[in-house]
Amino acid sequence: MIKLSDIELVKKSKKGDFEAFTELVRRYETKVYSIAYNYMRNYEDAEDILQETFLKSYISLPNFREEAKFTTWLYRICVNICYSKIRKKKIEVVLSLDSSIETAEEEVHREILDWSKNPETQLLAEEMREVLNKAIEKLPKEYKEVFILRDVEGLSNQEVSEIVNESIAAIKSRIHRARLFVRQEIESYFKKDSALMIPPKKITYNY
Repeated sequence: MIKLSDIELVKKSKKGDFEAFTELVRRYETKVYSIAYNYMRNYEDAEDILQETFLKSYISLPNFREEAKFTTWLYRICVNICYSKIRKKKIEVVLSLDSSIETAEEEVHREILDWSKNPETQLLAEEMREVLNKAIEKLPKEYKEVFILRDVEGLSNQEVSEIVNESIAAIKSRIHRARLFVRQEIESYFKKDSALMIPPKKITYNY
């Protein structure tokens, strides 16, 4: 069977071919879920965003310009939904704090997805993952989003540029600053831990 391109599947979907759209879902549901999870740090939220992203993309498909890249358009929808839910959560937290102090600690500790692709040292894997995720959580929004998309999800500078609607130069600058911050957080952590005898594995990035 000949594998259709994304654009060919989009054209068929616009004509009412739901099987074609289902194939697009199969191709990109894992990546969309991963992006959602890395933004939300919560499995249920990621699942909701996955469903909402494909529902919204299906409804908005007639407005999709076929000269654009489908994945860039799809990931932008996902990121926008993530930020919408994050803003809503912040409002809910403020309201809950006003009404009940007991709810303030419910979201303090969350299970974090291991985004490290090649953990060579099992002894440090858990600890390094925790340090990395804490460092990412401290990043300002404009640095955090490009770091997640570029270094966690592995998208290209061009793709990230199109998703966040910023120039490639701006993306490179933010990535550079984000990486420096993350490195400094890791170095600071291990310098403070005088009991740790094994140095952390050097982190390298592909530019």
